[in-house]
Amino acid sequence: MSIFGKLDFTSLTPTEKAIYNYLQDHIKEIPSSSIRQISAGSYAGTASVMRLIHKMNYKSFNDFKNFVKQTQKDNEPSSDFFNSLSIDIYPSNLLQKLEALTEMILHSENILFFGVGASGATATLATRYLANLGVPGVFSLQDASWPIAKQLQNVADTLVIILSVSGETSEVLEALAGMRKNADTKIAVITANPSSEAALLSDIFISYQINEWHVNFSDDMTSQIPAMFISEKLAKAVYKRLKELIK
Repeated sequence: MSIFGKLDFTSLTPTEKAIYNYLQDHIKEIPSSSIRQISAGSYAGTASVMRLIHKMNYKSFNDFKNFVKQTQKDNEPSSDFFNSLSIDIYPSNLLQKLEALTEMILHSENILFFGVGASGATATLATRYLANLGVPGVFSLQDASWPIAKQLQNVADTLVIILSVSGETSEVLEALAGMRKNADTKIAVITANPSSEAALLSDIFISYQINEWHVNFSDDMTSQIPAMFISEKLAKAVYKRLKELIK
């Protein structure tokens, strides 16, 4: 999340860029600052400050200040850490979904865990779990710019397991759209947003409940504990199924 939304930084004047950088560096002070203080701190005129405020789609400086204040309040850490340890944040059919995903894993030639940012780190962990079990063809990817869709074009029986808290990350959705073009690729999504575009585009999704938490409006600090828990449960389900097949 960003207070600057989809503002095109390249369209700003040098003065507006200076104000922009000042606002980013002093984000915590904005709710208690006046426009004259912002002007003095960024060595710019109040008119220039207001032009930038309007470019960020705020009607007034007070609207901007109030939004920053409310967003700071909304993003204060809460009891989510302890809530993430509760079984109540998972769907009632979690075991059934894990069993279904397990069968998809065992019937796939290639298994890709994909995520960006903190979700990418969890994807790597999930990959290691399955690799430790001897599951063949399992690998992870955190680079959303990697041309994975092209690599999967002529590959059959591929399962892509996407980890995304919001399920709406633009890089993830772009990669997902490319993967979806291959009829031999199945998509599974682990997300906190069951109504997200990623979940809707998947063949199967497993959801959980967690509030997103960002620091400085853009740095994601959302707990990965639920996604890690699901990854561990999935690995145990795969292990159990492998033992059954050996008998």
